[in-house]
Amino acid sequence: MRMKLLSYSSNVRRAFVGFVNNVSMRKKLFATFFIFMTIPFGAYITYSYNQSTRAQEEQMVYSEERAFEQALSLINYNVLNINRAMELTIMDETILAVLDRSVQDSYSTIDQIRDFLKLKDKVISLEKSQDVSRIRIYIKNGLLFSSENQSFYDMEKAQKSVWYQKLHYSSLVSLWCPPSYMTDEDGKSDSLIANVRILKNPTNYREDIGILRIDMEEQRIGKILADAKVIPSSQVAIVNSAGDIVSSTDGFEALYAGALKKDLLESVKGKEREVSHAWKGALNGETYLLQSSSIPGNDWTLLSMSPYRDIITIMDKLRNEMIMLLIGCVVLAYLISNFISYSITKRILKLMKQMNRVKSGDLQVHAMEFGKDEVGVLSNTFNYMVLQMKSYIEEKERLGKEIKNSEFRALQAQINPHFLYNTLELIHWKAMEHQAPSVSAIVQTLAKFYKLSLSRGDEMIPIFDEMEIARSYVRIQNMRFKNSIQLVEENMEELYEYKIPKIILQPLVENAILHGIRRKKEEQGMILVRGSMDNCCICIEVIDDGVGFTPERLAEVKSGQYESHRNGSGYGLKNIDSRLRLQYGEQFGLEIQSVLHEGTHCYVRIPLFKGKEL
Repeated sequence: MRMKLLSYSSNVRRAFVGFVNNVSMRKKLFATFFIFMTIPFGAYITYSYNQSTRAQEEQMVYSEERAFEQALSLINYNVLNINRAMELTIMDETILAVLDRSVQDSYSTIDQIRDFLKLKDKVISLEKSQDVSRIRIYIKNGLLFSSENQSFYDMEKAQKSVWYQKLHYSSLVSLWCPPSYMTDEDGKSDSLIANVRILKNPTNYREDIGILRIDMEEQRIGKILADAKVIPSSQVAIVNSAGDIVSSTDGFEALYAGALKKDLLESVKGKEREVSHAWKGALNGETYLLQSSSIPGNDWTLLSMSPYRDIITIMDKLRNEMIMLLIGCVVLAYLISNFISYSITKRILKLMKQMNRVKSGDLQVHAMEFGKDEVGVLSNTFNYMVLQMKSYIEEKERLGKEIKNSEFRALQAQINPHFLYNTLELIHWKAMEHQAPSVSAIVQTLAKFYKLSLSRGDEMIPIFDEMEIARSYVRIQNMRFKNSIQLVEENMEELYEYKIPKIILQPLVENAILHGIRRKKEEQGMILVRGSMDNCCICIEVIDDGVGFTPERLAEVKSGQYESHRNGSGYGLKNIDSRLRLQYGEQFGLEIQSVLHEGTHCYVRIPLFKGKEL
């Protein structure tokens, strides 16, 4: 069984490899780039979406909790103000004394007026100091100021109101009344929230001496609740222990009137004793983010509910943005992959076309430069191979021509150098016969010059012979220019036995004469040839006192351009340097220095060499 599985796996692998090998390189490159670009993009965007949605949800919950806490703090502040105002009012001795007198039968008109003025000042002062809308005191009917209806009201009318009935039949000391309880004689009472308390006679606790009511604008609480909405669809409300709405944002009453009321009160039951963290709850078949907290100092509970679908909608928007970003990344990956695969295979296809041309025999092709990557290296290698092939073919053609001209070269080889010597000797004797000793001297010197230059075909000659060639050249030039050139040798004797490639020093001497000394105004000068050596090399200096070169002309001399079109001397100096470097290496060769109007200094540096082989 194991062998079958291994065989099957091997067949599948071979089939896959065969399939891949038969697919064009461009498609393989495109698929590779596309896959390895889209997968990281997709993974990154998916991870970013998950992290962002989690962070967005946490941020929304955090914002809901902070807004809820802020609203709770502001409501507590307003409740505390009213409770403090009520405590200050019922503890005021002046107010209690007046209320106690109001239930007595012997309460004169003068005393009523005097007490009214005292109470009025007290009430106004408390209203301003405690930041409440109004303080109302309900007193016994029939008193002069019981129908003042600004701060003092008839207690009998209050006893007919809804809020009084709820307070009277409850066990509460004071009652916080929502706007729905406020249906008394005040036409604006349905927009008020009030805290009411029955005032008892200190000497007879069963006797009511008045009713204290402190009002607050419901609008003030409503604004706090509206500011606590994090998202537009959120609902914030305050309900009392009876389940009645004290204040709420727009739209809450419609929801609360239906089946939502029971579910909501059941959901927050037991969680209203302290500020709670937001939690998810199902209300009327829909999921909400809920918060609740009791408000100290009364029987109110602050509620907050936000439809979770709207929070999800915000995250859905983020999801859609991520999807669009992913689509954009996929399109970008497609374009980049297509461009890269095309750019690579395009160069390879061009190179293949050039190779096919070479295969058909066309060696005049030259692949384009494709940069420094692998394709560029392949292109450069192809160009080098084509050039090498052309060089080999040209060499083969040259060898063929050499074979065809071998007979001609053989005839040339038969011309013995002695023929040249004999001819020059004949000219010498003819000059002596016709009494021309100067001609004879020139011919003898020239014969010696060529004899040394030919040197039996040897490429390496002793430095002594090389110097003798230079001396012969100077003698001939002095015969021509009336002994205007002085050749001086210094420390050369110790170098005579060492060998040097022939015709090295003579071109330097020639350059010193033709381009240095002969260009001086007096057309005469000196050439110093100085030798030195160390453990590994020989240095020969050729120094003249000629006109020298400018830096620009010196650069031309070093490159072989100067005077090459006239007599080839510039080319000769360049050739000397090339010969020495090719034979001995880059550390050896010819160096030229020159100063205008002072002269030229040439350095020849070669290794120590006495034998026949380097």
